[in-house]
Amino acid sequence: MSSEINKQVDKKRKFFKKVQPQNHPIKDHPVAGCDEYVKEIYFDMLCVIAMYENDDTENQNRFIQRLMAGSGDTIAITDHIKRAMEISTEKVNEFICQVQSNNLVNIFFIDSLIISCANGSPNRKQTKFLAELGDALGLNKDSIKLCSELTVGILEQNFNKIIECIDMYDNIEVIFDSANCYIKPMTKYIVNQDISSVPNKIHYYSSVISDASLFSEYKTFENYDRIVMENIIFYKPLTFISIKEVKLTGCVFENMSYSFAVSFSGVQKVIIENCKFKHLKGVLWFSSSDIKVTISNSLFEDCYNDFNDCGCIITSDNYTKITLNNCVFKDIASALISIISYNNDITANNCNFINCNIGFILFDSGSLSGTNNTYKNCASIRGL
Repeated sequence: MSSEINKQVDKKRKFFKKVQPQNHPIKDHPVAGCDEYVKEIYFDMLCVIAMYENDDTENQNRFIQRLMAGSGDTIAITDHIKRAMEISTEKVNEFICQVQSNNLVNIFFIDSLIISCANGSPNRKQTKFLAELGDALGLNKDSIKLCSELTVGILEQNFNKIIECIDMYDNIEVIFDSANCYIKPMTKYIVNQDISSVPNKIHYYSSVISDASLFSEYKTFENYDRIVMENIIFYKPLTFISIKEVKLTGCVFENMSYSFAVSFSGVQKVIIENCKFKHLKGVLWFSSSDIKVTISNSLFEDCYNDFNDCGCIITSDNYTKITLNNCVFKDIASALISIISYNNDITANNCNFINCNIGFILFDSGSLSGTNNTYKNCASIRGL
């Protein structure tokens, strides 16, 4: 009787192990953005790494499956293993070309290091194999050393070691950014910690949406190459001046009575995605010509502006290129123009405009185009 129960429990344990990778996917891995062929050859080669000098590959294969689950690879791990056992020199050369052209060299080497340490420290043959792999991928000695030290920090879940790598090495931006799929989950709440890898770039991040104590007052950033703000709630305005690129993702701006929540001056490129702008007087101000602005999957709700004669929630100088994708504008009001002012190039696709009816027109634009937009209880779409 006891033996039969144990058999039944063992079956359940096998099921639990089978579904574990799907329940714990590794998200935001760089290979997730590649096509299916690149994913296939990438995971085939990871299986080669897992099998070399390993009699027991259960831990390695489970890790690879977590990567597959987070990257959307639907091929069975058994098929990857089979192809790995039969992989040819020509296929290896093709793999090297693909990872180099898709900027996957650093992350593949880090993945390989993690896999080789799945059962403890790698043996001498595995270490030599990894060194040969790094050389074949085109990594120099410093890059291999940095990837190795980052991997130690990842395996130990020690964010201080990650920061030490930033302090010790120059020009580590590409490698550091590649490993963000491992580094970000380690930072449960580091809104006050810049996780960028180089001095002229800033990346403020929280793994869950969090109030930003660092931004309790009006904040201005000036003269940077790139700034990223991710998963942060703001109650005070931000100003960006003379910056090549600003990216806001997963952020919330709400309950402000200032003229504008976010202002951009001398910024070349702005990306706003998955953000919410709620209960604001004015939302965005762009005061430079020829800015490229992309706003995607974002909500603008209960916003009103009477700051100037136009009174729109997004104010821009002439000739700014603004693209709106999958956005919702709800309960928007203004003195004259509801959404965007002045003579700009505007494209709106798959956007919903609801109750934007206080104000004569939605857009004052020299060029307005787009498809699949819906308008419910709104002012006129366009005025010239």
